[in-house]
Amino acid sequence: MSGTGSDDLLRFHIVDRHLFIRLVRFMGKDAALTKMVIALWLLLEELGYKDLIRTIFSKDNSTLDAIFQEATSCLNCMDPNTGVQPTDFNDTPLLYLLLNEPINRRYFYYNRDFLLNGLNHILNSICSVIFDENSLKAVEDPAMNLSVLGAFGEGTSAQGALLGSTSSHSSTTGPVVTTDQTLSTGASPSMNPSANPFVVAESTPKDQRSMFLTFSNGFPLRREEIFQFFTANWGPIVEEVMIERTTRGVAPQFGRVVFNNASIIPRILNNQPTAKFFVNGKDLWARMYSPRKRN
Repeated sequence: MSGTGSDDLLRFHIVDRHLFIRLVRFMGKDAALTKMVIALWLLLEELGYKDLIRTIFSKDNSTLDAIFQEATSCLNCMDPNTGVQPTDFNDTPLLYLLLNEPINRRYFYYNRDFLLNGLNHILNSICSVIFDENSLKAVEDPAMNLSVLGAFGEGTSAQGALLGSTSSHSSTTGPVVTTDQTLSTGASPSMNPSANPFVVAESTPKDQRSMFLTFSNGFPLRREEIFQFFTANWGPIVEEVMIERTTRGVAPQFGRVVFNNASIIPRILNNQPTAKFFVNGKDLWARMYSPRKRN
């Protein structure tokens, strides 16, 4: 990476660097693990959870520590060798509050292959630059990072601190397009059911033609319902629908849909990173993966 590109990246990720110093220097976190945790938060931002790191950075040390521990448990679920499928739907309550969406460790286990690819890319292309020797020196030299402490003290209840915040939800998620719709009512005016069918024009990787799906806990959608929903509103655009495999008695909560062409996704989401649909009386959250362009 050129000097100019590197300098731009360092300036863009100044909050991430301060967060790294705060976690390692002042909270005693392992530097290597902290890089992975921040990389995971950056990946979530690329999935449309806007300003997540700034919101996390604004929390007191007690809350930050609890969020860090939840992120670590999510990373453990993604381990390709030792990761075990979780069954609880409320095992990351702080992340749930931060993202304002029913996300838990099952999400990270179910999407681990994709998420690991994204995580490694961020570690290699961003974290290797922004967490360089200067960051490590700042961690070692107290005189270089007194300002990082700022007003961050010890809180009382981590979950209470988040519940008391009025900015957590609004600052971490982009605008959400809500369409109250079932298959029987047809498309809303913002949709175009008469659009021409999309076909694969190039060999675009599946990850770039996919949307992540989340269901309300206990109210999953069947594969056929998802397929019919998108087909009824946008034509024969679906290549594949995947649903989380769970143990007996545990309802699926996550899925992915792969389209024939990536260009249909912005239209479905109304040019927003996320959308919430109402399909057959059930909530369906959908979001796309939008990696930043990196030099």
